[in-house]
Amino acid sequence: MRLSIQDEEKAYALISPVDAAHETEPILPRDLPRRSNPTTVSWVYCVIMAINGGVVGAFGPSLEMLERMTGLNQAVLGAAVLQNRVAKLLGTVVWGLYASRLEQLGGLGLRAPLAPHFVMSASLLCTAISCATIGVTSSGVVLQAMMLLSGFMYGITDSACNLMIMWVWEPGRWQRTYVAVLNAMFTAGALLTPIMVAASLHYLEGRVWPAFHALSATSIAVAVGLPLLHSPRCNTPPPEVPSHANACHECTEMAAVAEGAPSPPTSSDGGLRAAPSTASKSRRVKALPPVAESVMFTCLTREAVAMGAMCCLCFFANGCEHTVATWLSAYGVERRGASEETMAIMTSNFWTAMSAGRAGWACVSALVPSAWPVLFLNTSLCVASTMCMMIRSKTSLWVGAIGIGFGVSSSFPAAITLPGEMEIEMKPRMMTCLQLFASCGEMFCPFLLGVAFQFKYYFLFGGLMLAWQVFVLVLLFFAWLFLTRRTFPWCRWAFGR
Repeated sequence: MRLSIQDEEKAYALISPVDAAHETEPILPRDLPRRSNPTTVSWVYCVIMAINGGVVGAFGPSLEMLERMTGLNQAVLGAAVLQNRVAKLLGTVVWGLYASRLEQLGGLGLRAPLAPHFVMSASLLCTAISCATIGVTSSGVVLQAMMLLSGFMYGITDSACNLMIMWVWEPGRWQRTYVAVLNAMFTAGALLTPIMVAASLHYLEGRVWPAFHALSATSIAVAVGLPLLHSPRCNTPPPEVPSHANACHECTEMAAVAEGAPSPPTSSDGGLRAAPSTASKSRRVKALPPVAESVMFTCLTREAVAMGAMCCLCFFANGCEHTVATWLSAYGVERRGASEETMAIMTSNFWTAMSAGRAGWACVSALVPSAWPVLFLNTSLCVASTMCMMIRSKTSLWVGAIGIGFGVSSSFPAAITLPGEMEIEMKPRMMTCLQLFASCGEMFCPFLLGVAFQFKYYFLFGGLMLAWQVFVLVLLFFAWLFLTRRTFPWCRWAFGR
């Protein structure tokens, strides 16, 4: 049984009624305790993301010095970096399980015995220990262990900040703005620490400890202050009526909407007013499953379409970002005949463009009504930029690198706020999936291009990224048609609307 668009909209309105008493209140921060200012909490999360970005940015320029300090060869250090990324995936999964438990307890009106801010504080203390040790250790085993520890804690704090800031703010412009600022602070940290490493290498006779010790001190300061701020509450409201009565009431209302009949009378507590017998109630419920199943199937389908499109977008956006950052220099030297110095400058320009794009999105995110146009613009820019990279010209390669830097800069922060615009609740498991797909993309795509370069297939650098971005653009288009319920004639034929 298929409902019309009007009937579905009425059913959605009955499933999620709006309390008239709250219609005039501004939709700004969620229900934080009075002592915790939502803006303060959000900026603390931004500092944590800057710490994460600083740790990631400090590893690259320090590898040669760490190799001399510990005696490890490049192959072992490369394996340690890969283990660091795998540990980040594990940390993301652990936080996702913990956040799902928070959601379950929030649905019952209960609080977790260990608050999220205490978990984040403990993770920051472990990050401080790993950074302080990495800066001074001369043991290869200790270095590998600390890189594993920092990667695991990075996965926890990164996932925590992205989820918790969405619990602080309602879906809308403010949420988009703070998520954009959050990711921009990560990029700022990743830009600042390489400068500190370069300065310490130049003025302190090849030592890298100042940058890592600065990260350690900042982590300790935030870890001490974070538990003083109360954790934001999960957005799952506690149940107000028994689940059986609530389900019976909702199904009866939906059936009345679909069949054009008046709704049954209800009592003040939300249940059915007249319930003559258990048998009559069961007979009423038996006639309802077709309508309830149709609405439930539509809700689940919308959630699946939104998450499928956003996961693919994050996978290939992060994949292209790290592919260009890793292999642009080698591609320019081998395929375009550029010098290593020129390609180093070009790679720096790529990161500068990406930083400018994230900063720009943080500034304008509150001015745009939706993130859909930004996602289409970013993906289209990536398509055009990858086509420029396939042209045999150093100038076109530079234009393509700058374009991809701008194109992938705001894709992830815009994607994680988009389901809220579609009235789809961003649950912890959904955020975990987005984080895992993004992390897998930044690992798999550079690895695939590395294998291609090993066999001298340099032409795949631009070709594969072009195919990925075209696929994402087509997927976004059909997801946009479905989620925004476009009523073009051919759209009705395609989606049965």
